Amino acid sequence: MWLVIEPKRIEFNPRKEITKAILEVIRRLYDQLYLTWGEILFLLRQDMFNEFKHTTRRLQTLRESRG
Repeated sequence: MWLVIEPKRIEFNPRKEITKAILEVIRRLYDQLYLTWGEILFLLRQDMFNEFKHTTRRLQTLRESRG
């Protein structure tokens, strides 16, 4: 079974919106230089993932309200 996601409007580009959201979260929480993902404190990584989830939900709600 395949899942096909089609935008309702031309201006919606999920990759662009999600990428922007991810970059905003990383910029806000990335507080020093890390050479690898494993060097980032576990709690900070969890905070990043929680922010990603929150931001994704907010974008989904916005998209649904436009639709």
